[in-house]
Amino acid sequence: MKRIFNIGLFSILVLVLAASCGGGKADNNGKKTKTVVIGEQEWMAENLNVNVFRDGSEIENIHYDDDWSDVHKDKEPAWCYYGFDEEEGAKYGKLYNWYAVNDPRGLCPEGWRVPTDADWQQLIDFLGGKEAAYDKMKSTSGWANDDNGTNESGFNAKPAGIVDIGGEFGLEGSGTIWWASDPVGIKNAQTRFIYPGYRFIYRDPLSRGQGHSVRCIKDK
Repeated sequence: MKRIFNIGLFSILVLVLAASCGGGKADNNGKKTKTVVIGEQEWMAENLNVNVFRDGSEIENIHYDDDWSDVHKDKEPAWCYYGFDEEEGAKYGKLYNWYAVNDPRGLCPEGWRVPTDADWQQLIDFLGGKEAAYDKMKSTSGWANDDNGTNESGFNAKPAGIVDIGGEFGLEGSGTIWWASDPVGIKNAQTRFIYPGYRFIYRDPLSRGQGHSVRCIKDK
């Protein structure tokens, strides 16, 4: 009986060490955002949902697929809601192209930044590797086919979907992709994502003109 108790206590301690509530942070629109401490990092516990840069400059809101394609051609920062539907923003946050991510005016609030590929790797390593992190990072509801996670990390990843460079949407309910700040070549940038059929946190460079979710990480 004592052995069972000790194993249970160990599991609880691991969970506490893996995630604890952060102090929260006001985003560029002044909205208080929940944060979570995971290991030595503090992350926002929800996807970014701002329409201005840190200095108050407006980020272009795209409403049509042709316009999304045009901002990619012009390499202009932009965002949209999934399906160009404002109601989706309340569930998942906004989808940003990488030109918004990389803009020197700052997509994340003061003291925070878009994570590097190394930041993502540190998070995944702390959670036990890309396979173990898969369930620990996913929310406990909302995923297609009841493929929900444990959210043991507190990261609370939701299936926000994506928009490609032509303005076509996909993966809502079944997948999500987050930007890293690292450029790859002259056309792509690094990402991390949860994709149907892959039961691990996937890593791949994608076109900078695609629209993906953003999570901010606190500067040390």
